[in-house]
Amino acid sequence: MKYLSIGAMAKANGVSVKALRVYQAKGILQPQIVDENTGYRYYSILQSGRLDMITQLRSIGLSLDQIAGIAEKKSIRNLREQALGRRDEIDAEIVRLQSQRLTADHLIADCDAYLNKALCDRPILEMIPERKIILFEAPSLADLGGDEPYTDFERWCWYHRYVKRLIQERGYPLSLYRNVGNFVPQSAFGTQRGTLFTQPFVFVDESLGEQYPEAVTLPAGQHMVVYYSTCHSEDDGADFDNERIPNLLAALDEQGLEPCGPLTIEGISMYKLFFETDAQAYFRHCVPVRPKGKGDDRR
Repeated sequence: MKYLSIGAMAKANGVSVKALRVYQAKGILQPQIVDENTGYRYYSILQSGRLDMITQLRSIGLSLDQIAGIAEKKSIRNLREQALGRRDEIDAEIVRLQSQRLTADHLIADCDAYLNKALCDRPILEMIPERKIILFEAPSLADLGGDEPYTDFERWCWYHRYVKRLIQERGYPLSLYRNVGNFVPQSAFGTQRGTLFTQPFVFVDESLGEQYPEAVTLPAGQHMVVYYSTCHSEDDGADFDNERIPNLLAALDEQGLEPCGPLTIEGISMYKLFFETDAQAYFRHCVPVRPKGKGDDRR
C-alpha cells in the first residue's frame, strides 16, 4: 500500500496540515504510520472517507469533541441522532436570525421615515392598511414614577419602561418593543386625564409565523393623520395630547368628517434619543374617519 505524507494527504483532501494534526490530537483521524525516528505522519488514501465525514460534520457546526464522540461510538443510529439535534439547533438559529433581520428592516424603515419626514402639525388624509397590535393594561400613577415631580417627558420614559416590563413578563420577544403607541378610545376624547393613562400598545408582525391570538386588528381605511416632531412641552406639567386631540377633531369637523374608531398615537422614530438624552421624538396621531352621519361607530 502506498502511503501519503501529511502534506500530500492534506492537499488531496483540500484541508490544511494543521487540521490533520488537530484531528490526530482529538483522536478523530490517526495517521496509518508515524515514523519513530522522524515523527513524520503518513496516511492512506483510503482514510479520505473518514476525513470527508469529519468535514461534513464540521460543516453543520458540530464541534470536534462531538465528532470524536460519534467516532468513538461507531453507531449510525447515534450519528443520526446527533444530526437531528444539530438540525433543530440550526432551525432555531434561522428563526433567531430572521427575527433579527426583521428588526433591522424596521429600524431602517423608521430611520427613513425620520429622514423623509412628512409635513408636521398639518392634518392629512391617508389610506392605511390593516394592522395588528397587542394592547396592554393602562398604567397607574405608580407605574409612571409615582408622585415624584417628573416632567411630562420623563413620565413618557416611565411609560415605555412599563411597556417593556409587560413584554418581558408575558414572554414576548423584545423585538416587539419598538415604537410604543397609545390606544385612545373615542370615549376618552377630550378628557383631561391625559393619554399617559390610556392603554399602550405595540405593533406585531406575523410574517415570520409567530402567532399572537390576543392581537387586536386595526381595520384598513381612510385615516386623518397628523405628524409631530415635538412630543413634549417646555412646561413641565403640559400634556400636548390634551391640546392636539381636540385640534384634530376640530379639523375633522371642518372637513365634514367624523371619527369612526379609536385614535392611536404612534411612535415613528425615537432614535434621536440614542444621540441626545433630551431629543424630541417623531410620531403621529392617527384616527379612522368617515363622512358625518355614515353609520355606527367602530370602537
